Amino acid sequence: MVVPNYVPDPIEIPGNVTLAPYTLRLGFIRRVLSLHLLSVGVLVGLVFGAIPMVPLLPISMGLLGCLIALCFVRIGLRGSKAEVILSSSMLLPLLVVAGLFLKSLDHSGAVIWPALVGLACFNLYSWFCGRDFSFVGGFILSVVLSAVVVA
Repeated sequence: MVVPNYVPDPIEIPGNVTLAPYTLRLGFIRRVLSLHLLSVGVLVGLVFGAIPMVPLLPISMGLLGCLIALCFVRIGLRGSKAEVILSSSMLLPLLVVAGLFLKSLDHSGAVIWPALVGLACFNLYSWFCGRDFSFVGGFILSVVLSAVVVA
């Protein structure tokens, strides 16, 4: 009797960064983390900037609608040039709606800045770890450092 494997084989895309040497993979991880931190910086600017405050329920529905639309674009146009163009063009509206959502959360009394500290600490780890990058190590060290900063 042949017992099938419960875990499917990974899908490998030609030219994927996971097949590149370690130095290139590490550079890719650092670029992605830095770009993510840049987008979080845009959110911080929107939250603490002079944009109008929108009630929490309507902006929550708007954010949910943006995320669902982005999912449909990503699933419906998977692998095509149109997916890249539409996904990229949806980034700025998504950031604006997410910024309005976070501003509404902040206005309602939710504390959002500790999460931002944690993201910044993980990014710092990625730049100062040298070639010894580890997602687990980054998580643990950023939790410890951000806990000290928040406390």
